[in-house]
Amino acid sequence: MLYVSPLKALAVDVERNLRSPLVGIRHAAHRLGRPVDDLSVAIRSGDTPAAERRAFAKHGADVLITTPESLFLLLTSAARSALAGVETVIIDEVHAVAGTKRGAHLAVTLDRLDHQLAQPAQRIGLSATVRPVEEVGRYLAGGRPVTTVQPPSEKLWDLSVNVPVADMTDPGFVEHTEDQVPPASPLAPDPVTAGSSSATKGLGDTRTDEDGDDGFATGTGPVLPDLDGGEDFWSPPPTDPTERASIWPHVERTVVDLVADQTSTLVFANSRRLAERLTSRLNEIWADRTDAEDSDSQNQTPPDQGHPPAQVMAQSGTSHGAAPVLARAHHGSVSKEHRAEIEDALKSGRLPAVVATSSLELGIDMGAVDLVVQIESPPSVASGLQRVGRAGHQV
Repeated sequence: MLYVSPLKALAVDVERNLRSPLVGIRHAAHRLGRPVDDLSVAIRSGDTPAAERRAFAKHGADVLITTPESLFLLLTSAARSALAGVETVIIDEVHAVAGTKRGAHLAVTLDRLDHQLAQPAQRIGLSATVRPVEEVGRYLAGGRPVTTVQPPSEKLWDLSVNVPVADMTDPGFVEHTEDQVPPASPLAPDPVTAGSSSATKGLGDTRTDEDGDDGFATGTGPVLPDLDGGEDFWSPPPTDPTERASIWPHVERTVVDLVADQTSTLVFANSRRLAERLTSRLNEIWADRTDAEDSDSQNQTPPDQGHPPAQVMAQSGTSHGAAPVLARAHHGSVSKEHRAEIEDALKSGRLPAVVATSSLELGIDMGAVDLVVQIESPPSVASGLQRVGRAGHQV
């Protein structure tokens, strides 16, 4: 059997998930008293070491898991003889290649494979979001008869589109509540009725709403004496200029809040650069919050008199119960070993979040993912459905 995956990470995941049923087949055969050989599984991708490639060329395998590009290279090498016994070809996530140049290349490769076989292999395409089914069926079968298996299913969605700021044109705008606006003072004109009078000119530009009422611009306004006679003066809350210019600080803090409320979160970005930058910022925000919490706890708790001062100081930078790293980046430029480590850390609960590109989009069993966050619009409807589908997996 030949299994073709559009993603290297998905190929590794399938190989890992095959181990349990293969052991089950062996135990079932032993229980029934039937002889069965150990079924061998091989992976062929850009991450496969040279020693494993030579072993496959020499001994072959019962199941080969590969990618479209690696299958093409395999058919152009001397190792193509190891594919002579292929009876079934499974193209997983077929919607990701059908209708693309990559899919056209794969179709030619599959025809080349059939020419080397005694009879054409049966082709099976798998997808949870394929549309239109008939069109993809014609692509997959290459003119041969095709059977579609599409049982009806219904999925309950919990989907929302959120903007973390009230005004996209002014991300740092802070709406002043009634508690923030001082009452009328005999020492200064009323800020609402005298917004354009000479007493307030030069203190800030005015904002005019649709009803014609004047107010003060965000972050500016008249400085009014305290009514109690103190030296404190009232002014609207200051805002950070960087937060007035960009929505990203607000997005990053919102994502940190979402991750902190869940056990396991997948955050999808549309580029490797954004994934790396977002991961860095999430960890920086998380570290600042953790340090602030540690500082508060140390201020409230008297130092331990039973330990040497040096030992107490050495513990000042540690966090209590918080993950040292909130998120890690996962994309095609991350090494095979690091990708596997990140996936295992997320599945086991050691890592609260992973910021990924399409490298974790298709079919990968990420365990109990509580929440999926998509930053910016997904590349396509199918991509968005696949990414949302990483959360809430049930048997």
